[in-house]
Amino acid sequence: MYPTVALSLTVCMFIACSSACSTSCVCIKDKATCRTPDPSGIVLGDNIRKVVLHDLNASFLTNNTFSANPQWSQIETLEIWANGGESLGSRVFTGLSGLTYLGYHNEHMFYMEYDAFYGLDHLKELDFSTNIRLQTSSFLISMYSKNLPRLN
Repeated sequence: MYPTVALSLTVCMFIACSSACSTSCVCIKDKATCRTPDPSGIVLGDNIRKVVLHDLNASFLTNNTFSANPQWSQIETLEIWANGGESLGSRVFTGLSGLTYLGYHNEHMFYMEYDAFYGLDHLKELDFSTNIRLQTSSFLISMYSKNLPRLN
């Protein structure tokens, strides 16, 4: 009887661990590292606070990408490594209300909408350092908007 209980406990622990994150992600403690062109279908565990997205197709970013799933509002740190897409659209980070750090890296992007950062009221750090083609004027309009009140 004792070995059966131990086996059942092991199976339950495996199921709980494997269902905590999408198959496109590796989750360790409070961090998820995901490779996916579209983040809208990602399932994250309740304890995840840091997310790194690799190979994201920038054309999939819309104002519903993160807002459709309430799990994203718990994320504090988000690092995005995007491919393609020459612009960053309007309110694409809506739904990430708990974010304090955002890194967005896309060497193809050259323009962004003035309200791209809408809803990031708690953001303190912003890293756009690898966006080598981004027009300075476009970035500055977004930076000086009322959508980034707490940047350090």
